[in-house]
Amino acid sequence: MPSSGRENLGWKIGNKDIGASFTKHRDRTDVVADYAPGRPRVYLDIAIDGVAVGRIVCELFNDAVPKTAENFRLLCTGSRGIGKRGKPLHYKGVKFHRVVPNFVIQAGDFTHCDGTGGESVYGPTFPDENLNLKHTAPGILSMANSGKDTNSSQFFICMKACPHLDGKHCVFGRVIDGMEVARRVESCGPSAGTAVIDDCGEIKGSAAAAISEDLAGPGLGDRPAKRRRADAAEVQVMHIIKKHSGCPDPTDAQGKPVKVTKGRAKLSLANIRKKLAMSPDLPALQRAFASCAREQSDDPKAETTNGELRLQPGDRPELEEMGFSLAVGEISEPFESPEGCHLLLRLA
Repeated sequence: MPSSGRENLGWKIGNKDIGASFTKHRDRTDVVADYAPGRPRVYLDIAIDGVAVGRIVCELFNDAVPKTAENFRLLCTGSRGIGKRGKPLHYKGVKFHRVVPNFVIQAGDFTHCDGTGGESVYGPTFPDENLNLKHTAPGILSMANSGKDTNSSQFFICMKACPHLDGKHCVFGRVIDGMEVARRVESCGPSAGTAVIDDCGEIKGSAAAAISEDLAGPGLGDRPAKRRRADAAEVQVMHIIKKHSGCPDPTDAQGKPVKVTKGRAKLSLANIRKKLAMSPDLPALQRAFASCAREQSDDPKAETTNGELRLQPGDRPELEEMGFSLAVGEISEPFESPEGCHLLLRLA
């Protein structure tokens, strides 16, 4: 369980999207709307080794799990003061005490700071509210616990789909901006405590309206709609391809034969991604990605284009689904197509 790491967790990968239509499934308790007006939005400003690295913005599913969402919102604002255990009921200054790459990043223990403590705004713990929502994708927020009905303040952000956690942990929100910052935390690896919630709070007023507009599209902030990024006519990305011996054209950028296996090609991209994730900001990430594209991509054009591409629907089907699904500034996981293994960074 994502609480203190004592339980043996599986690594099964799922590929479903949380964006199910709530109107289509209005009688179900295992789906939430992709966009719903009035949901609280909170932020976590992250620092690593004392250096600010960016902000994670989260949307809370108060329409599906109101008590759990309110607990998290109040712990972000710190408005409940001191808890029964003598500690501020506030995430500010709290460490990510558990970081498991390609699984979860976990925080929220402001009483012991090691995964053994925590406290909710309702008391030491509160019951599970709705265990039907699924851990369907990277960016899902869910409650850590030590068994049934033991929710407190500890939470985790999924770094991939985690279906083996379904029915055991209460999903209560998702990351809607700053997933690349969460990836920076993930890149710390198991070195617990190097990443800290430097500040946190609730986003209100014009800032919240701007986020609603971004999610729903211009003029649609008051009704359900698809996320704008899913409907974009064009996205700008940077691209690295690593070919392997099973590709239709197994040659590198210089036209030399490529003899590595698909597994080795994906591993190479995974190592590149890990290094890129340490970039302090988007401009630095873009420069680092361009350098990697010039030096390591098997695309002969990358040396002059820095791997930059503009994707429109139908142009590059093997890249389109991933490119349009990324947030600006987000790096994809390595993925496959018949042409080879790919890594993308969305720029716009």
